[in-house]
Amino acid sequence: MQRHQRAQNTKRNITYQFALWIVSTAVFGLYLLLAAENHFPHLEPLIDGTAPRPYVYRILAPFIVRVISSVLGVSPFLCAIIVMYVTMIGASWLLLALSEIFFPKYSRKIALLAPIGLIPLLIEQRQIYDFPTLFLFALALYYLARNDFRKYIIAFALATLSKETSLFLLIFFVIQFRGLDKKKFLLLVVVQAALYALIRFALIMTFRNNPGGLLEFHLSEHLNAYLQHPSISMVLFAVMVGLVGVGVYQAVNQPGFVQNSLVAIGVPTLLMYFLFGVPFEVRIFMESYPSIFLSVSLAGITFFGRFAKGGSS
Repeated sequence: MQRHQRAQNTKRNITYQFALWIVSTAVFGLYLLLAAENHFPHLEPLIDGTAPRPYVYRILAPFIVRVISSVLGVSPFLCAIIVMYVTMIGASWLLLALSEIFFPKYSRKIALLAPIGLIPLLIEQRQIYDFPTLFLFALALYYLARNDFRKYIIAFALATLSKETSLFLLIFFVIQFRGLDKKKFLLLVVVQAALYALIRFALIMTFRNNPGGLLEFHLSEHLNAYLQHPSISMVLFAVMVGLVGVGVYQAVNQPGFVQNSLVAIGVPTLLMYFLFGVPFEVRIFMESYPSIFLSVSLAGITFFGRFAKGGSS
């Protein structure tokens, strides 16, 4: 009887994993379809290190692509597709793992929607480091949720090599784990700060002669773009206000981990979007997506739970 039950559970698990893979692959196929017009125009400069700053600092994915291309003797474009696809699939599984931590009863149903929720972030522009950054942020949050600090430090270092926004993970760590033993807390903060500073300094010095600068300011472009496209702007602002509203309204009902990650990662990303991001290029929220996904999912569970109770009464 127990053997039969284990076999059934294994079969259901394989079926679910296959379904999650199918959904993720379909979304990635849409991503490639949307990219068909420009074919990742910044790919080659990123791989050969000639891209302008600050983009050239995001070296992890281009480095992996260059290594795979050299070893296997295949085109960098194909290697880039493989890296992006693998990291997107990995991110989907990590979002499932996070769901099982914070809402295990509903995790499998909701996690199937996680790849679909990425679609709005894929419409305008795309870069090779988008999915690797999403994967590493989800991986870092997963290790932090399990209090596995050693593995988290590795994920943090890789995330810093992928994109400078890994600083938000350090901010989250300070907020979420300030109750740790003081010596352990200070040690972990110092290690992260030192890693971030060393990696950033090395990258800045290595690519100091590349064109561009540490940051690109686009605030004036935002103002002009919103005036020229009022309908799209209204939709964008409505979504942003809605997500902020969900986070504020559900603050009491959600775990501190989810709320703190939304504040530490989501709020700075929102500010960066307006100051340094390109108008309507919402892929900048990739690193915030795990926190947004968890927060919206928990809010949905709370809402439909209340609705079900009201209907039954």
